[in-house]
Amino acid sequence: MARRALNSRVRGPAPGRSVTGTVTRVHSRHARVALDDGEETRCALRKTLFREEDQFTKPVAVGDRVRVTSFGPRTAVVEEVLPRRGYLARLQVETGKEQIMVANVDQVLITVALAEPAFRPRIADRILVAAERGGFDGIIALTKSDLIDDRGPFDEMAALWSDMGYQTLFTSLVTGEGIGELKKLLVGSTTVLAGQSGVGKSSLLNAVEPALELRSQTVSDKWGK
Repeated sequence: MARRALNSRVRGPAPGRSVTGTVTRVHSRHARVALDDGEETRCALRKTLFREEDQFTKPVAVGDRVRVTSFGPRTAVVEEVLPRRGYLARLQVETGKEQIMVANVDQVLITVALAEPAFRPRIADRILVAAERGGFDGIIALTKSDLIDDRGPFDEMAALWSDMGYQTLFTSLVTGEGIGELKKLLVGSTTVLAGQSGVGKSSLLNAVEPALELRSQTVSDKWGK
């Protein structure tokens, strides 16, 4: 009996199977990965990923395609990050490295409210610059069009973005303006949604796909968020 127990310890773990998947969540040294076979598992990150990393703050990002060695339903390791085809990132001034927010996207949907909170087109410009650098397209949704009386100044800004080659549309959850067009722009593409607090990101997603049932809240009169 003692000899058999000793032999089992010497043999070590059973060989793992190599699979691929998509990262859905990232922690400091772990990631959640949706495997291509339909399973989702928590994976440790191989230490060599950190040693090889120098351009980015973390070696793995949400959306990354990765190669995983799985030893069972709760034991897996991310071995390799497969080549990225586009990513949205921001620069950390202190370190000079990029913080990747999401990888392997086809386009970014930028939401900018016309009112409540106040119109801030420069936020959209910053995200468009990041999208160009990451190598993917941008769509601009001007939300809450039902809250404004004079559309003139906003038409000028929308025309400017359109002339630059970006799909730009006015949307309203009250009147339904732009929702059908937006649905068509999302079909067949992996899209990341970006925009400041309170512009209607969750509400817009609920309008496009009601089954999501995302929680949304009203904008604070005091803080505008």
